[in-house]
Formats: sequence, structure tokens, C-alpha cells
Amino acid sequence: MKAEHRKELETNVLADRMGRFISGARQGPSRSLIYWVLGALALLVAVFILYRWRIVRSEQAGLQWVLIEDGSPQYLDKLAKEAATQNSGRAAQFQMAWENLWVKGIKSLGAPKGFEVAMGNINEAEQTYRALAKTCKDDPVFYPEALYALAVITETRAVEDRDNLAKALEAYKEVQKAGKDSAFYHHAQQRIEALEDPDKNGELKRFYQDLQLYLKPPAAERPGLPGGAFHRGGDDKKGLSLPDLPDLSNVLNVPAPKVTTPPPVVEPEKKDGK
Repeated sequence: MKAEHRKELETNVLADRMGRFISGARQGPSRSLIYWVLGALALLVAVFILYRWRIVRSEQAGLQWVLIEDGSPQYLDKLAKEAATQNSGRAAQFQMAWENLWVKGIKSLGAPKGFEVAMGNINEAEQTYRALAKTCKDDPVFYPEALYALAVITETRAVEDRDNLAKALEAYKEVQKAGKDSAFYHHAQQRIEALEDPDKNGELKRFYQDLQLYLKPPAAERPGLPGGAFHRGGDDKKGLSLPDLPDLSNVLNVPAPKVTTPPPVVEPEKKDGK
């Protein structure tokens, strides 16, 4: 009896579960199940979008660094404007500023009539480096580079005023404060040692003074132009007083032609009555 009763109970439980399953299938899935399925799908979509975004961003960043390596001015200018807050855009700005400072600036100081143009490019580079020093203040790589460039610009201006050497010394010390792990820390240390040494400092002052006389000679020492400043002899102080040119009329040493003078014609004396 007990076995038959237990079997009957098991049959009733199985039938009850089957009934519930069939009833649930007819009524459709529950709301909680639908929410779980939708949440899982949304999560998959979000993961796919994030993955694609990272892939596209990585490809764009790689292309930007390729353009920087190319170094074309139009590419650098485009990156500096479109990616100004990204490392690639900042690197483009550093590259353009370096071009203005060293190639179009310092290396062009001695070009004919190029001093003012070169100083203008150096001033433009200074503006860019000052802006980068503000935006990259927390960057351990870019910030020391910007400060070092500003110190170099200050020292370059010693060609016009030797007092800028003292200002440059303080600027190089600011580079060292920016970080000891930077390569510019050691470059700044070399300039500090040269500027703090009395003998080397004196040599630098004489160097920049001679360079100033070469690049920007006083007006009294510049050759003038014909018709006023450029003259020969006299006490005119507008230009150089040069000696008179030698007589070049017979530069080939050709002997002068002999001029034969015909003898004077003697008229016969007239007799009286004739």
C-alpha cells in the first residue's frame, strides 16, 4: 500500500509540473525573462561598439603619427588644429615650433637681410612654446621640452642685450625643476654650468657682442649706397670714406698712339712791285 501511494504521489507531482509548463508555454515568457534577454543583447551591442571605437581610434592615431613622421607642413598644420588636445596634435605643434626656432630662426640669423625675419620666426616659436607649456604642464615629456626651448630663446636674445644671459640662467633652472628624468634636464645642466662659470660667462658675453656687431653693425660702419651714404673722399660721415680709384683708362698698358704734327707752311716773301 505504501509503495502504491508513493507512486501515485510522484505521478501527481509530475503531472502537476507538466501542467504548469504547458500553461506557461501557452501564456508566453515572463517579463523578467524578457528583461534579462534584452539586457544581455544591449550589453553585447555596447561591447561591440566599444571594441570598434577602440579599433578605429587606434587606426586614426597610427595614421596621425605617420603624418608627423612625414613632416609636411600641411599635415602638421592640420594635426595641430584638428587634434590639438591629443598627443599627436601636440607633437605636431612642437615640430612646427622647432622648425621656426632652429631652421627659420637661429640658423637664419646670418642670412643676408635675414636678421629681422629670423627674429620674427623666433618670436612666433616663443608664442607656441608658451601655449604648449600651459597645456602640457602635467606631461613629464612635453613640459620640460617647452621650458627648455623658452630658455634657448631667452639666451638667443642676448645677441641684442647681454642682460638676457642672466634671465636665461633662471629659465634653465626652471627646466630642471620640471623633472630630473627628462633628457632636457641634462641639457639645461650644461648651460647652467657655462653661465655660472665666470670665465665662460665672459666668453659668452664677448661672443654675443661680436655676433651683434656682425649681424647688426652700427649705421656708421655700414657701407652706404651711391648718391649719398657711399662716397669717396671728403668729410661726409654718412658712410665709409674710401680712397679714390686709380686711373684705369690704360689698364691694358697699350702704348699711346704717336701723333705726327705736320711742319708749318712757310709762305714766300713778296717783292716790291710784284
